[in-house]
Amino acid sequence: MTYAEFQQYVDWLFWVCVDILKVWGDWTGLGYNLINILIFILLQPILILIFFILWRIEVSRRKKLERTYYE
Repeated sequence: MTYAEFQQYVDWLFWVCVDILKVWGDWTGLGYNLINILIFILLQPILILIFFILWRIEVSRRKKLERTYYE
């Protein structure tokens, strides 16, 4: 796959996602811009933070489990 083909695929995927956001915006009555803000400014960072916290909890549990297992 050449760079131009890859770029064409990326452009197609981008516009499909824009169309999906427009449909969601029309369906909910919130509009494209607000849906975009809700997803990428609020929801995505919140999900990243939640998954980071869950990962840190799991690392902590694993360390605690390993300490009790090897003692």
